[in-house]
Amino acid sequence: MHAKNSSGFTLIELMVVVAIVAILAMIAAPSYRDMIDRSRLRAATDDLVSVMSSARASAVKLDRDVNVSFGSAANGWCMGANAAPVPTGGNPAGPAFACDCTDSSPACTVDGDTLLVPPGKHANVGISGTTTALVFDGNLGLVRPIAEQTLNLTSPTGVYTTRITIRPLGQATVCVPSSSPSMAGVPSC
Repeated sequence: MHAKNSSGFTLIELMVVVAIVAILAMIAAPSYRDMIDRSRLRAATDDLVSVMSSARASAVKLDRDVNVSFGSAANGWCMGANAAPVPTGGNPAGPAFACDCTDSSPACTVDGDTLLVPPGKHANVGISGTTTALVFDGNLGLVRPIAEQTLNLTSPTGVYTTRITIRPLGQATVCVPSSSPSMAGVPSC
């Protein structure tokens, strides 16, 4: 009788392939974790800058002050913006009060839109700096108090940091401090 040729893989060949895949996975894992760390920091930075920019633009558009406030909850930090109420009876607009972003049903609204980074959305990203409140002036979009405001966001592992600076004229800029490794697309401070 003739022996049949089988066209399968031997156990040794399969073990070699599995070993190579395992080695490649071990090499790629730290790089993947680093990418996730930077991605989480970038998302938090983008959310913070987006709320700041929207609050400033709305203050100028509505000709009313907009208050941006920060909060801290058990599951992380939060921020929200609240516009001054619509003036009535020919009276000037009143002040913009801080919203409580830690509340489960916050009133952080500007012109009917919710401007909020809820607690826990970026739970592992740390925040430090001027994290109380600031007001964008309804006339020119200036920051009150008129001073440069600085926030630092730190990645979940603490390796990466971004610095958000809100200039007195209201523009928010982002950079990476010299003490932190660089991040693609973000200039150094």
